[in-house]
Amino acid sequence: MVSFQATISAILGVFLLGALGYFAFRRRLISQHGLTEISRVLIDLCLPAALFYAMFVQYDPTKTSVLWFVGSAQLLFLVVGMLAMWGLATLWRPPQPLGTLCGLASLQNNVYLPLPIALAVLGPSKHIEVQFVIGCFVLFFTPILWSVGVVLLTRSQTENAGWWSVARKGLNPPFFAAIAGLGAKILWLHTGWQSPKILLDVLQMLGNATVPLAMLVLGGMLAETQISKALEWRGITAVALVKLLIVPVSALVFLRLVPIADPVVRFIILLEGTMPPATNISIIVRRFGGETDFVATTTFVTYLGCLFTVPLWLLLSP
Repeated sequence: MVSFQATISAILGVFLLGALGYFAFRRRLISQHGLTEISRVLIDLCLPAALFYAMFVQYDPTKTSVLWFVGSAQLLFLVVGMLAMWGLATLWRPPQPLGTLCGLASLQNNVYLPLPIALAVLGPSKHIEVQFVIGCFVLFFTPILWSVGVVLLTRSQTENAGWWSVARKGLNPPFFAAIAGLGAKILWLHTGWQSPKILLDVLQMLGNATVPLAMLVLGGMLAETQISKALEWRGITAVALVKLLIVPVSALVFLRLVPIADPVVRFIILLEGTMPPATNISIIVRRFGGETDFVATTTFVTYLGCLFTVPLWLLLSP
């Protein structure tokens, strides 16, 4: 029962932030130009700050076994999501670009939902361990999202461009910030320097603005979406099936086959596997171009669906 309550509460919190963005756009507190500018602030300032901070703080070379388990699980979710979507797209032939469908099906909400759910379900005594394990997912997921994810989600905008025009979209501020944060932490560990507390505090404050701003943009995008055109059920159903059914099954199989003794690590791997698409996908297509209407609508539908699917999967936690 606790799992149901914690899951629904966390997801409803995200919906509430999105609803504020929706009504802010409808009330003309935020314009189309404003949404674009907020997206730029997120991509070029808040997200880089958050990702540098997360990489620097969470990386710990003494936890190599956890890193191996998490990295393997994240790669599994990515590959299963892409292959399953490729198969469904071949059968159903939805009109959306395959890259957009694969991005939505393989890139999960990495922090915004898993963290509050895990903290509520596992309790305050596991707070530090929960943050560390989810931070390990960030280490692997962030470079994938802001390199491979950006290329996949914006591929329809660069179909006739050269390889460099496509690849350089993955070379963006969040990607470089994630790599820089990891590199800085390794340098600090090897040199014995003291962590720059003032700089980290500033980065943390900037990063804390990421979640509410991202959800305001998502809500605003939904408000400007032409639902009748974006509500294409073959693509939405394919993403929902892969993200809310097939990938969670792969997470359960992974946990059955891989001997992980730590129950917190096992729980969070399953939790990550049950998550809907990353909210940052909406920010990516808004900033770099892509299927903005379809992404906003599909994200909304899958978040509604995960209100029911995530608690059910958590009950099956081995």
